[in-house]
Amino acid sequence: SKEPVIVISEKLRWLHLGYNQLTGMPLPSNLWSRRLPNLTHLYFHHNQFTGTLPEFELSNQTIPPIQALWLHEDNLTGCLPKSMNQWSDLEQLRLHKNQFNSTIPSRIWSLP
Repeated sequence: SKEPVIVISEKLRWLHLGYNQLTGMPLPSNLWSRRLPNLTHLYFHHNQFTGTLPEFELSNQTIPPIQALWLHEDNLTGCLPKSMNQWSDLEQLRLHKNQFNSTIPSRIWSLP
């Protein structure tokens, strides 16, 4: 059987998929560069994701416009992406109840 194909407009700004028992790897590395360049709010919390977060590929060295990233209460592991240091628009970051084994990138602490 074939995997379902989901087509999402690249104009999408908010994506809320929390509390859906989703599994697998939550975020592809090219999420902002090719798929959803205008995404500002990403809510994937309370699912059953596993694995690590990728270093995000950015087109034309563009900083993703992410303002809110909620990945709490999943089963994520590994290091946080170093590219998070470039996320100057970030206002909300929820990562609790995962199993990350790195520190939060230093620039995150100095965001307004």
